[in-house]
Amino acid sequence: MHVHVINLDRSTDRLAQFKAVNSHLAEVTRLPAIEEDRIDISSLTQNGLVQGDILSMYPIGAVCYALSNLSLWNKTIETGRPVTIADDDAIFNLRFDGTAAEVISSLPPDWDLILWGFNFDLFMIFDMLPGVSPCVCQFDQDKMRLNTRAFQELSIFPRAQKLIWAFGMTSYTVSPKGAQTLRSRCFPLRPMLVPCPEGARTPPHSPNFRNVGFDNTLNSIYRHVNAFVCVPPLVISTNEHVKSSVQVGGSGAVRPEVKPLTGNEVPTVKPDEIQVLSSQAFELHKQQRFTEALAVFDKIVALEPKAVEAHYNRATILGDLNRLDEALAAYDQLLVLKPDFVFALNNRGWILQKVQRYQEALASYEKALAIDPNYVAAKSNRDSLLRAKK
Repeated sequence: MHVHVINLDRSTDRLAQFKAVNSHLAEVTRLPAIEEDRIDISSLTQNGLVQGDILSMYPIGAVCYALSNLSLWNKTIETGRPVTIADDDAIFNLRFDGTAAEVISSLPPDWDLILWGFNFDLFMIFDMLPGVSPCVCQFDQDKMRLNTRAFQELSIFPRAQKLIWAFGMTSYTVSPKGAQTLRSRCFPLRPMLVPCPEGARTPPHSPNFRNVGFDNTLNSIYRHVNAFVCVPPLVISTNEHVKSSVQVGGSGAVRPEVKPLTGNEVPTVKPDEIQVLSSQAFELHKQQRFTEALAVFDKIVALEPKAVEAHYNRATILGDLNRLDEALAAYDQLLVLKPDFVFALNNRGWILQKVQRYQEALASYEKALAIDPNYVAAKSNRDSLLRAKK
């Protein structure tokens, strides 16, 4: 297998470690990761690669990472041959080359992508019994980090399973057909809420995830294409957030480390630090540290009153805290800024339904569906409300 590893020019230490840990791989080519100073959002918008408001949710480093992957997708489309891609912190099983080739040979002719590894900090979902039941998997990342050499030496006999959801893009192989399909569905990159109904049953117990990185962009389409995951994985990653370079320019998925806050403390920041603060707030919310996350989003809104995503997250957290009247006021304030924000309209409808204001809830769902008739969550909520009121 020919592995293309995405690596920043300045991250020579990460590349050296990758080569040392994975010296058994038959063929490795380094792809210089796209750097922050090499991209211009307005130009990317004109070329249809991002929406103009992408940085309201996506860190700039995640944009760079997505574009780095896209460059390899374009290569496989041009050559007509599958390409295998890896982050520069990936750790490959010693038998990867032969075993991965066997797994690929078992895939259907129209396969799009197979994920060889994923992050262990959250869950992964595959279709264990197609048409019957998905399987939601959880892992012990701390224990995995202590046993990376044992993982490499394991004799693994994996199978390809239909992929539904996975955090991280540690390593994967994409076919020429898959590259075309993924490119057309992933771009332009855009802020969105990605529904994951299975996620409500496992930590962090959320049925929706913000599109804060390229892995979540792909999560929005895995279940709709011929995407697979290798189970057990043939590649792992220690996923050390603080060392990841995607925050500043392009390699590896990241969820930033959060320094503890005490009481109602809110970091003092300048407006140009809003993006960093947003990443911190997202992580606090993921950890269900709602009060702290709310304080951070309050600060962002104070710094930038038109920050739509911060208003949305603030309203969501108020709902999580069961402060329903405040949540409704927050959604109303948000919808003044962005009247066509379907996720906000759906969530507002749900809050109105909880406080038994059923006609207003129905109107909110209907407005969301008028904007996006294919919005599944709003349709489901509306239909459930109508059935309940019969």
